[in-house]
Amino acid sequence: PALRLGEDYLAIVTLTFGEILRLVVRAEHWIAGGVWGITLPRAISWAGASSRMIIVANIGLVYFCLLLSFIFVQLVTNSPYGRVIRAIREDEVAAETLGKDRFRYKAQVFMLGSGLAGLGGALFAQYVQFIDPYMFMPMVTFTVWIMVILGGPANNWGVLLGAVLVELFGRGTRIAKDYLLLPIDPYNLQYMLLGLLILFILFYRPQGVLKENQIKTTAVGVASQWLRRS
Repeated sequence: PALRLGEDYLAIVTLTFGEILRLVVRAEHWIAGGVWGITLPRAISWAGASSRMIIVANIGLVYFCLLLSFIFVQLVTNSPYGRVIRAIREDEVAAETLGKDRFRYKAQVFMLGSGLAGLGGALFAQYVQFIDPYMFMPMVTFTVWIMVILGGPANNWGVLLGAVLVELFGRGTRIAKDYLLLPIDPYNLQYMLLGLLILFILFYRPQGVLKENQIKTTAVGVASQWLRRS
């Protein structure tokens, strides 16, 4: 039923549900250790290996999963299924007139995105080997949104670029505070500057650093050749 809400209201509902779930996990010790959190083992570990080798192996696992996930979303984006999703994004009514059930497609995309987010969370948890409810505050969601908006919300490469830029931005503010002796917490400085950067992007380049790629299909190629000949 929540998927029948508008985009803005759906975002509010999902944020609220996530915060309720976080509070439940914090209150119930049997789920994940409550406020004390829970320690987790490495996903890859073997006897006789040094801690450095194990860390490198787990980082390799993270990048391998990232590569597979990126290839998967690229294939989905450029498939007929991906073109239907784009059509629904651009004009839901027009897509429905062509026989596409927007609620079914929205539910499928919602589950797909949730699965990829869950994979990322699992990899993060096994890398740091510890989780607690305070690691999943709403600011985590906002940071991911900033990455998407900054890099390009309709470009998979742009999302990767946005993630790299936000991470470099955060590390840069921490280094700048140490060298410039600024009387402000580096995290507060980071979010202040990111807020200004997002406002600049929204006003002057709403498509993000990398704009949406044109869909390349056989039909588009034939139409382009016909137009050039005309």
